Amino acid sequence: MTDCFLCNKFLNFSLKMTIKEIKEYVGVQYVPKDMAEEDRLCSSCFDNLKVKLDWQNSKGSLSKESTEELSQGLELLPEHVVETVLISKKYKSSHYDNYEITYDDKGTPFLDIDADWIKQDTGSMKLDKVEVGFFNFGYRFVVYKKKTIGSEVVAVFFGGELVGNQFQLDVKKIDIDSANLDKLTGLLNITSKNNHNFTIQLNHKGQVSHLKDFLDFVNLRENKVLNGVIKQIKLQNESDVINVEVNNHNDQPKEETILSLSYNLSKEEKIIHYRIIEITNFRIINDIWAYPNNFSDYNELKYTHNLMTKVYSFTHDEYDEVIASNVKIETTSNSVRTGGVNVVSVYGFGVNQDNHSYQGITKGGEKGNIVFMSKGKKFYELESIDDPRGVVELIRSAKTQFCTKPDKLSLEKTVNVDDNIKQSKTSSEKELIQVLKMRLVKGEITKEEFTELKEML
Repeated sequence: MTDCFLCNKFLNFSLKMTIKEIKEYVGVQYVPKDMAEEDRLCSSCFDNLKVKLDWQNSKGSLSKESTEELSQGLELLPEHVVETVLISKKYKSSHYDNYEITYDDKGTPFLDIDADWIKQDTGSMKLDKVEVGFFNFGYRFVVYKKKTIGSEVVAVFFGGELVGNQFQLDVKKIDIDSANLDKLTGLLNITSKNNHNFTIQLNHKGQVSHLKDFLDFVNLRENKVLNGVIKQIKLQNESDVINVEVNNHNDQPKEETILSLSYNLSKEEKIIHYRIIEITNFRIINDIWAYPNNFSDYNELKYTHNLMTKVYSFTHDEYDEVIASNVKIETTSNSVRTGGVNVVSVYGFGVNQDNHSYQGITKGGEKGNIVFMSKGKKFYELESIDDPRGVVELIRSAKTQFCTKPDKLSLEKTVNVDDNIKQSKTSSEKELIQVLKMRLVKGEITKEEFTELKEML
């Protein structure tokens, strides 16, 4: 009777693995250090050694030196873990505290994460660190390898909207298709746009935790924004139907930004998130890009699904009315905001004022909410908007130039005089009822007055 050499479990059965069996079935390089001929392994620890070998082989053929070097830094997780995995000793011994997020002069955060190695398909390399940079709607991983003195950059990975940009680099540039981080092991798995697979072993639990929260948010947002949903719309002054990728905040062909309410939210001059709110001639754009900051009272990345409510765009035919709500007036100065020639189009020059005009009277110093109504119910709400009444006028102006249901507009239909009279009467009644509904929502009339006026109609 004896104990298992690795886990010290008492062995009271005949199946006891020796050094000879380890060398024969797994490999001489995987004999546990200091294991003697009389020592034995239990079947679980023996199986884990085979998992370790399979894992190495799945990453491609490595040199003997690389294999020995990497295997020395790996350790099996406890047996209570359902799926048998390997974990870096450095990562296992690291802590969630004692890490640092650095910031540049613009308040943009950076993470320098100690790294053990990187593997690409069939090769591997020892690393020094991975520098993670965060930008509006983009991020990058700068990978450094060890040198006798110091380190040097060997590759730069670009994610988000930095993908596809023509960066002039002296090192390998890799565009990220997907990036996922295993919080249990510290393994960062990257698939490139060219369909190559990379695995990087990171060494700090605290930094990995922040980075994982960020990547989880990125993946959720991209699934929503880049889902490729196309909607057909039509403008009053356009003869052709226009295809719009509704959820993508980037400008579409023939789309004009009427007003941008976008902003950076910062605390102590350090960026927390960048919020896009834009009104165009096609739609209302809502998008957000969060940063992995460690503010205890603003840790929105811990609630990633809540952030997704800020990622929602819709066209002007999806709501019936828009109103200003909870408006607080601080000053009474009036101004006029006009689109058209003051608007920069996607082609880079002013738009013809005669064809595209968006005008609204504004009151400076006001702040309030903008509520979009559909079928008598609140459809969407923008909160704490400056000059909400003026913004509402601009939105209404844009909506008047927006045709709905382009498929029906293209159909020719003969309508007789009687039909025209009936349609005109019905349309007028509907408009009056809609006005009554809006007055009820605003509190200008009571429910009883609404019912009485509706019956009179």
